Amino acid sequence: LVEEPALFKKLEGIISPKEFTEEFYGKVAKLLFDQYETSGTVNPAKIIDYFTTEEEHKQAATLFNASMILDNSPPDATLLREGTCGK
Repeated sequence: LVEEPALFKKLEGIISPKEFTEEFYGKVAKLLFDQYETSGTVNPAKIIDYFTTEEEHKQAATLFNASMILDNSPPDATLLREGTCGK
């Protein structure tokens, strides 16, 4: 979301900060969504600075520095035949 703010509109009604069951992640998500709603942009540094402990700073920074690898390739036909795809 940080790298592609346009995704906020696509995810509207699909995912919200309430979806995050881990309290810390939910708080980061809420700050991120609120920031986008008020300014139309996201600034991870402001969110990291919101937290007061060094541990929380590190945890938030790790979230924003993590890379997601999305595999959009179709499942292997063999796995589909064997019924093991997604297991």
